[in-house]
Amino acid sequence: MKRIKKFLIKPGIFSLSLFMLTVQTVFSQSISNNSNSDNVENVHYTVTNGKVFVSYDLLGNSDQSYKVSLTLRKADNKSFVYIPKTVSGDIGEGRFAGNNKGIIWEIKNDFPDGISGEDFYFVVQAEKVEGGSNIFMWAGIGIAAIVATVTYIIVGSSRDANNPKSSFPPPPGRP
Repeated sequence: MKRIKKFLIKPGIFSLSLFMLTVQTVFSQSISNNSNSDNVENVHYTVTNGKVFVSYDLLGNSDQSYKVSLTLRKADNKSFVYIPKTVSGDIGEGRFAGNNKGIIWEIKNDFPDGISGEDFYFVVQAEKVEGGSNIFMWAGIGIAAIVATVTYIIVGSSRDANNPKSSFPPPPGRP
């Protein structure tokens, strides 16, 4: 008589796989929604009294919220990237679309001795802020947790009903 081996997926592994699949789907949708970049043009800067004034034009819908960030780079050293810490003005999250937007960087707070070099430039980036994407992410995670729990209860209880012992059988004898 041929013995047929049952293929059972352990409840913990199945629940974990289902949870990870749901989380990956939710996060990939959230990331793809936030990748909408608009055009930033006419980035110029001037240095006066220990402050750097960066101006830019953000082409986009004036009713749309954007996340604007500022990065200092160096032309002859591509690995040089600095994100200014003490900034104010039209930076962060807000409705910044339009012309002649400004960012003020207190350079003396970040670099008390100044920076040497002539080939610095600024990169201003703006991304649309999509409202409500976080609610979908948390709802997806909650649904995945509920499904994983219910699956574990159903699969775990049916497996225990078929096997009244909760311990492993003894190993086979030596030949």
